Amino acid sequence: MATLIAHSNPIEITVAGTVNQPPYVLKQGGGLSRDICDALNEIQSEYQFVFQALPSIRARHRINHGEIHMIAMANIAWSYDRQVVGHSDNLLYVEDKFFARRNVAQDQSYFDKAGQEPTVVVNGFRYNFLNFESDQSTLREQYNTSTVNDEFGVMRMVLNQYANIGVLSSTSLSYYQSLYPTQTKQLLISDKSDSQYYRHFLINQYSPISIDRFNELIQQLRASGKLQQIFARYNLVPAQLHTQ
Repeated sequence: MATLIAHSNPIEITVAGTVNQPPYVLKQGGGLSRDICDALNEIQSEYQFVFQALPSIRARHRINHGEIHMIAMANIAWSYDRQVVGHSDNLLYVEDKFFARRNVAQDQSYFDKAGQEPTVVVNGFRYNFLNFESDQSTLREQYNTSTVNDEFGVMRMVLNQYANIGVLSSTSLSYYQSLYPTQTKQLLISDKSDSQYYRHFLINQYSPISIDRFNELIQQLRASGKLQQIFARYNLVPAQLHTQ
C-alpha cells in the first residue's frame, strides 16, 4: 500500500497563468489551471505549487528569464525560449473555431467571409485567416476586424450584434456552452478551424521539478480519475496521454 511521504518544508514551485482567460483563469478566481495546481498539492507534499495570474507578455518574459518556474496551459511554440523552457505532456487539444449568429449565417459557407464581414478576435492573438497580422489599424482597415481583450468579449460582441463573425477556441466555446446553453443555441459554429494546437505546462530548465517528475504527478491525477473530474468542471476532456 502506497503511503504519502510528508516533507516538512516542501519546495515551492511558482506557476503562472494568463490573467482573466476562462476557463484556465477566471476573473472571479479559480479556473482550470489553479484547480490542477491545487490537485497536485493534494497528492504529494514534496512540492508546493503556488499559482499566480499574470498578463501573458509578463509571464512569457519571466519564465524565459528564469523568474518563475512554470506556466500553466500554454504552448511552447508561442515565443518561448526553447533553450531554457521545455513542456510537459500535452493536456488539452484545442481548435480555434469561427462562429456567428444563426440569423446571419445560413450555412457553413458564411465563414469563408471571415475578415470581410465584420469580424472580432482577441487582441494580441494571431490567426491564420488574418495572415498572422496583429496590428489593430491594419486589422480594421484591411480585414474589417476589431479586437477585444478576451475570448468572452468576442462572444459578447457577436451576440450583441457588434460583429457578425467571431473566432474562439473550442475550449472557451465548450465552457461558455456549459454556462449559457440558451445563448449558445443562437450560434452556428464552424466545422473548419483556423488552427489546431495542444496546451501543456511550460517548465523552466532551472525549475526544482523536472519535466519527467511533473509528468509523473499528472499521470497520478489521470490514473485516479481526478484529472478528468477537474476538466469536466469546465465541460472539457483532457488529451490522451500519447498525444505529444
